[in-house]
Amino acid sequence: MAVNWANLGELKRNATDFTEPWWLIGDAIEGVNTLKITAKGEWELPVAGAAITCGPNGAPGLPIIAESRLLATFAAGALVGKLGGSTAGVDLSAAAAAADGKASPSPIFPIGETCLRPLPEHDHGPLFISFNFTSRPIRIKTLEVILWGAMLA
Repeated sequence: MAVNWANLGELKRNATDFTEPWWLIGDAIEGVNTLKITAKGEWELPVAGAAITCGPNGAPGLPIIAESRLLATFAAGALVGKLGGSTAGVDLSAAAAAADGKASPSPIFPIGETCLRPLPEHDHGPLFISFNFTSRPIRIKTLEVILWGAMLA
């Protein structure tokens, strides 16, 4: 059965510095129960005076301590998202507690090149994107993120 994915929004950036904690990509997400997010691009992480180039899947194997990542078990620099909240920041202690199984699931999730994300029954937005790396600025060479939605059974 073919899925009828509706385009819910896009974000494109070229040659810019990412200095904020989060960028808004979609306002209230309504009329769908599943998101598909696709991403492509290339950016540079500021690591110890050097610039490490990566893309949506991050830099696997880069020896970055967990405290420098929003999601400790995913690659540094990977594209991540969160549903709800604000552009102002993130409670890293809540994400760490969720990763350890001590709290409800973190609102932060990995996106990478492609992500399918079921939505909670009620609270559907807004959707923000960021990078799995806490140091700033992250130098974006190119970034394209497309947000799709569908009603899946």
